[in-house]
Amino acid sequence: MMRNILWRLCLLVMMLSIGNALLYAQTPFEYKYAQDVFNKLIRTINLSSPPKPILEVVPDPNMLATTSGNGKVTIGYQLVNKCRSFGKDSSNALAHVLSHELTHYYQNHFWSEQFGSAYADVGWGEQMQQSGKSLNVMRLYETQADEYGMYYAFSAGYRTLYIGDKVLDSIYTWFHLNEQLPGYPSLTERKQISIEARANIAKLIPVFETGNNCLLLAQMMGGDQQMLLAKTAALQFDDIIARKMQTKEMYNNAAIARLLSVIPMFPDSLQNLQYPFMVETGSILYKSERSRSANGVTDPVMLDAMNTTIDEANTLLNNAVKLDKQFYPAWMNLAILYYLRGAYGSATDALQNASRSMGANNALLWSVDEMRAIIAAAQDDDAEATQLFSSATTKGSQTATYNYACVYQDASNGLIKIDNTLSAYATDTTEMINGESIFHFMDNMPPNRAGRFDVQNEELVLFTDTTSEYILTYVRANFKPAYSKLRFISSSENPAVKTSKGLRKGDSLQQLIALYGKPSKIFLTGRGEVYAYPAQNIFVHISDEHVSEWTYWWLK
Repeated sequence: MMRNILWRLCLLVMMLSIGNALLYAQTPFEYKYAQDVFNKLIRTINLSSPPKPILEVVPDPNMLATTSGNGKVTIGYQLVNKCRSFGKDSSNALAHVLSHELTHYYQNHFWSEQFGSAYADVGWGEQMQQSGKSLNVMRLYETQADEYGMYYAFSAGYRTLYIGDKVLDSIYTWFHLNEQLPGYPSLTERKQISIEARANIAKLIPVFETGNNCLLLAQMMGGDQQMLLAKTAALQFDDIIARKMQTKEMYNNAAIARLLSVIPMFPDSLQNLQYPFMVETGSILYKSERSRSANGVTDPVMLDAMNTTIDEANTLLNNAVKLDKQFYPAWMNLAILYYLRGAYGSATDALQNASRSMGANNALLWSVDEMRAIIAAAQDDDAEATQLFSSATTKGSQTATYNYACVYQDASNGLIKIDNTLSAYATDTTEMINGESIFHFMDNMPPNRAGRFDVQNEELVLFTDTTSEYILTYVRANFKPAYSKLRFISSSENPAVKTSKGLRKGDSLQQLIALYGKPSKIFLTGRGEVYAYPAQNIFVHISDEHVSEWTYWWLK
């Protein structure tokens, strides 16, 4: 009898040991899967303060996801594994939970330091109830966590917009949670919060992307067209900020739009330079194709308006660096702003911050040398300026020779060949959609009333529509722009979609060059490079030397 009891005890211990071993055996795989999603989100959020959190995957089958004030995000292996039941949306489901928790952490919601946060946890909810925290405040922060989380997940490449309420339903079922957990809004309320957040972000994403397209297009133009395209972009970013999506990217891009809108008012010596404006985490290079005036604005009213606009840009950029002191695009843009105002010392200080934030191996370090060269030339330090222009070219600048020529009225220094022709390398092949010229197609494109979005100051209306192949945006300005029609058509996620020359998403950079030749201009953005082909009215986005998307524009 005793032997049987001992044997059963031994058997039980062995089974428990095997069970624990199996739990831990599953963790490494689940950890890597979760860590990949987590790292991608962190890179996208990319804030230096508070300190970057770390991820811990634990072999606790009852654990969902929690975040502590000291920066540790903990997630249970079973939740990671369960998310895989979403099939092709498995990474999106996991990204939804992690981005939600990361938003709580980075937004420093009221419980971050005292309690941490938890996606759905009875013990944590009871703590919140006992602390007397308002359920209304909980609803507010849950809304913000869903909205910011969905935005950052989208920016990181995850499609979480349409699965948030489904993930909630699944989690409550998987872990046998009651509809009404203490301290939380009810499951029905949380699902409604997720649905409303989805609707808000679904509206704002095309506004953000159209704003970026307007910034790109502003670089292709000059004078009045550049000013009004930049104003169009500013209206869109301002509206997003007004709707509480107050991220460093929005502040930064809204500031660039303002600076681009006033540069044509400066004297030719300043407006003809190609400034390394940095949109998101990359660079967009400005080039004026034609001048507004030879000597710049002298009218006192216009000068006052110009200074007000620059002041607004200064405030926006300072808001961006308050959110993240290591956000080097904002420091670079501040350097350009100070330079335009003649504050060369402040510009140099901002460049030092940009350089420190970039680090020694950043591919965009040439931009620091180039702006330093422009500043040195303005201070009549010709030897320093020449050396820095040369250094910028060595580090990868494609604009240093052009800027050298602008500054010294000399194109003979031989660093690189200058070609100011807008469509220097482009072919003359017209793009086609369904057998119709892309220009005729866009010219006759009616607005989709169901996809209407009005900015809050009523100066701009966007109409968006989607098909199986394209995402269409119709921009209508209520002010009097120098254009009557502004349209964008972007490729959808359908991998079978191709341009009339046969270019597909995923094609290599070499394939792009073979089909379209060398681009007239190359812009750098946070998502990679953008190759511009004005003859076809197309921007082709490149990521990791492969085509990620393309956008046609139509400006008339």
